[in-house]
Amino acid sequence: MTVVTTRYSEIVDIASRLFATKGYGATSIQDIADEVGMLKGSLYHHISGKQALLEAVIQGVHDSALHRLAEARARTGSPIDTLTWFVTDHVLFNIVHRDGIRVYFEEFRSLDTSSADRIWQDRLAYDRFVKELVANAQDAGEADPTLDPHAAAVGILSLMNWVYQWYRPDSDTSAADVAATIACQAVRLITPRRKP
Repeated sequence: MTVVTTRYSEIVDIASRLFATKGYGATSIQDIADEVGMLKGSLYHHISGKQALLEAVIQGVHDSALHRLAEARARTGSPIDTLTWFVTDHVLFNIVHRDGIRVYFEEFRSLDTSSADRIWQDRLAYDRFVKELVANAQDAGEADPTLDPHAAAVGILSLMNWVYQWYRPDSDTSAADVAATIACQAVRLITPRRKP
């Protein structure tokens, strides 16, 4: 079992940044050691290898997503209100943790099979929750009843997840404004269109 120390957390953060910028395959243990400022051999006192670091980065993002999913499930209020909160929270997290999110989506295929299978099952639960929100909003008369909840959920998840690809912290638009806009678009995606 890995002991989480301040130094270990620093190593995982640096690995996350390097995996996000160079790619997992192109990042060596020596690269990580150099960035951390220690000898390669000393790095192995904190980690078991590069694969373990990749799993730590992806697992950290994944655990946070599951925690926020539990928060969303515990919320009271209308399905649309829950969807708005959930999308806003998710987008803000993705913006703040862009390196980890990039690694999560782009390097997931580099995980060993057992780790990937375990995380994938939980990831499907996350996707199902968005589909449930759409279906609940339809049942409550808040969403277009003609929509396919699965297709609508895929559209909403796409809006939520791809922000790491294009958002830049030095842009004129704040993270909060981006999150609010994407939440608004997610709601518009499923609400009935007004007749002209």
